[in-house]
Amino acid sequence: MLKTVRTGKLARIVHLKHVSNEAGNHVFALLGGDCPTGSIKYYSVLGMLGEMARKGRLVGCTDLFGSSSGNMALAANDLCLQLGMQFHAVIDSRIASGKRDQLIESGVDIINVTVPDPVSGYLGARISRVKELVAGREGADALDQYSNPGALLAHSQITGPWIWRSLQGNVDAFVAALGTGGTFGGTARYLLRCNPSLRSVAVDCRGSVLIYGRQEPHLLTGIGAALVSSNVRLAYEAIRGAAPRVVDDQTAFRRARWLRQVEGIGTGGSGGAVIEAAIGLKREITDKNIVVILPDGERDYMCSVHNSEWMREQCMFEEFGHEDQTFLTGTGIYAIPR
Repeated sequence: MLKTVRTGKLARIVHLKHVSNEAGNHVFALLGGDCPTGSIKYYSVLGMLGEMARKGRLVGCTDLFGSSSGNMALAANDLCLQLGMQFHAVIDSRIASGKRDQLIESGVDIINVTVPDPVSGYLGARISRVKELVAGREGADALDQYSNPGALLAHSQITGPWIWRSLQGNVDAFVAALGTGGTFGGTARYLLRCNPSLRSVAVDCRGSVLIYGRQEPHLLTGIGAALVSSNVRLAYEAIRGAAPRVVDDQTAFRRARWLRQVEGIGTGGSGGAVIEAAIGLKREITDKNIVVILPDGERDYMCSVHNSEWMREQCMFEEFGHEDQTFLTGTGIYAIPR
């Protein structure tokens, strides 16, 4: 029996006064760092385990394996321990050092993939490794965040309603990282049922095939992929009313640092990408409430995004001036994938 599931109060939703603007738009952020294990992925994992339980796949299961860039693994480890199972995280070398340290501190069994698949990159290599580890192993199964529809269902049942109730139904636009599809797809699906005129904006990173359209090297983690999964295809259906946004590494990292400076809210690079997309959207509309999801907090990025030396080493150290200074070129508006 799961003991620490908290759904009555999911996470704080705060008004971002420096991101809102004089055109009457107000931007609100759901702080994923408030969720159990420090990220919104907790509810994705909760939904996936529920889906597996409904299909009887947890009966006799002792070991779960899953591909992750960090947040999913932390949530899965926490929930699996409560169910008497061991979680094994398949990661790769791009994982944020702080995230890897937290996995080790939490006692997660880590399997590191060091060579990317020539076609599907590190993601494809991680997925293949999970399949190899599960095959023929008694009591083992895969926690597949790329195809398990429970990830979307959880956010449709928990995250979407929490946002809608918290803003008393005044939600005009929703912006979130596309990622593996669950958080964006499930939340947008619910909000669209409540407001069919909703603008739901998916955010991807430069170098990802999901929206950008071709694979290129990138430093952002937790956002972007080298292959389109079934959950992402479901999430595509929830992109409505506004074009998706693609944000590059430098813009995302700098925007995350800017947010911490002006709002006092820490987040990682994917959260910075979401904020950059919301700023772009608010320039196109007036008198609207825009809700964004910041997937996690700053804790695991103090050695990277929020570390000036690291930023300098990556040639990304320049800071933002006022956000209306449109000197950034790292954000693009793209067609909705079909």
